[in-house]
Amino acid sequence: MSVTQQNVNDLNAILKVKVNEQEYQPLVESALKQAQKSVSLKGFRPGKVPFGMVKKLYGTSVKVEQINKLIDKKISDYIISNKINVLGQPLPKINDEVYNFETQSEFEFEFEIGVAPEINVKLDKAIKLTKYNVVPDAEMIGNYIEELRSRYGKVEEVEDVQDKDMITANLTELNDDQSVKEGGINQTINFFMPRISNADAKAKLVGLKKGDKVVVKAKTLTDSITDSARTLGLTAEQLENASDNFEITIQSSSRMGLADLNQELFDKVFGEGNVKNEEEFNTKIQEDAVKFLKGHGANKFKNDLIDLLVDTVKFDLPNEFLQKWLVAASEGKTSQEEVQKDYDKYAKTFRWQLIEGAIVKDTKIDVSYEEIKNKAKELISENFAQYGQLVDDAQLETYAANVLKKQEEARRLQDEIFLDKVANYALENISVEEKEITIEEFTKLTQA
Repeated sequence: MSVTQQNVNDLNAILKVKVNEQEYQPLVESALKQAQKSVSLKGFRPGKVPFGMVKKLYGTSVKVEQINKLIDKKISDYIISNKINVLGQPLPKINDEVYNFETQSEFEFEFEIGVAPEINVKLDKAIKLTKYNVVPDAEMIGNYIEELRSRYGKVEEVEDVQDKDMITANLTELNDDQSVKEGGINQTINFFMPRISNADAKAKLVGLKKGDKVVVKAKTLTDSITDSARTLGLTAEQLENASDNFEITIQSSSRMGLADLNQELFDKVFGEGNVKNEEEFNTKIQEDAVKFLKGHGANKFKNDLIDLLVDTVKFDLPNEFLQKWLVAASEGKTSQEEVQKDYDKYAKTFRWQLIEGAIVKDTKIDVSYEEIKNKAKELISENFAQYGQLVDDAQLETYAANVLKKQEEARRLQDEIFLDKVANYALENISVEEKEITIEEFTKLTQA
């Protein structure tokens, strides 16, 4: 087999792959013999079908399969050995040639490839960027403390209905004249007030007490009849076939009461004995808020760095090839028109990948497995901490190992660490103005 490269221009090339019978036939024979062990045909015991019959039945399809595998390997080997930085994956070149895999013994195939441009990224003090340090305010701290007190509070029965309560009520189907419908729905239900998105219905319910009745249009309690049925503990079919009007009779209203600011709450939130009084509790809350907002500020800096470099580092892409590859890679899920419509977003991703890759190569930035594992442990620990649970290192090791078994998740964490290191390198080498900003100002900035 030979692979030759024909350059169309600096960004596009054609790979010509020639395949002959001496190369693929041993692979075909081996695959057919393996298949023979499991082939089952009427009149033969499993695995005992004669090889000639197996070859007659499956020879052509196995030949195509093995040729394709051979081509993939040879192209991959060629790209690696010649150090070609490709974008996307090679695409078969469409031509008028028709192959007869039953009778033909030699084949020549052509593949289009997109070649990444050579780029130079210079990070120096001429590049200016702002890094925002977001400062928590009293309102944010107060809301966070109230959220924690609510999370660890106890359910209490209350006198009147408010918009965050859990309601127990009797649901009765009515006729158009609002009389009780004979044989209609009549049952006790439990529903959560925040699920009611219809403002008029919610307004009718708020303020009701035990024994109070109200008529509502049950099908429009939420944005869809399916959600409305789920909220009321009915099936969508039941509600669709029911009358418009229902009477709700309040039996009880329950609310999550706020936990007291005491040692029990401190232990639940931060672990036993780590916080001993309200002052220490407030200090820890402040520290957590600063850490949380520091992450938001860091993320904005990384996003601003990406936008700046994508806009200022100039180079061309093999756009026509990439659009064809994006359509092919979607396996029919995305049309050419859809790719063209959103291509600017795709191109930004490709451009950043090349820019980041150039920085990583020039600065010899690397990411070790240990760093990926520690990143996984950090995120897992933070997730447990949200619910007041502390996890020891042995458990974190086990959880992290399970997470990293998933290649996609491991690659995502690796990419995050690479981006963090590139951002840190930029912080040290470009002109960065650090600016304190309130959470309100930061929110407006990110939504602009």
